[in-house]
Amino acid sequence: MLSIETNKNILKLFILDESSKIISITKNEEDSSNEYIFETEPSYKSYQNSAIIFIKRVPRLDCLKQKLIKRDIQMLNFTGGNDLAMFSYMQNCIQSAFSPLFASFEKTLRPDAKNITTKIESCKDVNQKMNELAILLNKAQTNTDMFDVKLEIHPLIKQKVKNILKKTINIQRLKKLSHI
Repeated sequence: MLSIETNKNILKLFILDESSKIISITKNEEDSSNEYIFETEPSYKSYQNSAIIFIKRVPRLDCLKQKLIKRDIQMLNFTGGNDLAMFSYMQNCIQSAFSPLFASFEKTLRPDAKNITTKIESCKDVNQKMNELAILLNKAQTNTDMFDVKLEIHPLIKQKVKNILKKTINIQRLKKLSHI
């Protein structure tokens, strides 16, 4: 994993550079090699993959103090490779994790001071936006589930229909001619 020089440099950048907030480590699940891709910004991969995204909460990491590293890094685990997985992952994060966590946080706030009341209103606004986002993600996921279907008529059936139409037209012509 760290045998690739680029990966080492990206990891050093994540640890030491204050402007580097994210590192994404991705493994191609379709490839039998044990190679990992390190990136300073997560990017969509069209192949089946597993990714861990680390978000730094502090400007610089102190790697000598393991207890601080646990506190200073947030981690997201993601398995992807198609747009449905992307929508599903985002929707699960919002509906199953962030919304309930945020709702329980909101319940702990007591409207006893002006700034707390403002916090409660802000929480309600954020909670409403998360619900709207979850609905939009659900719609997007549903829309991507739809397949374009093009039905084509089998050539034999097409020919039989043509023959029947020809006979019908010929019979109609004969009837018209017989009326004259």
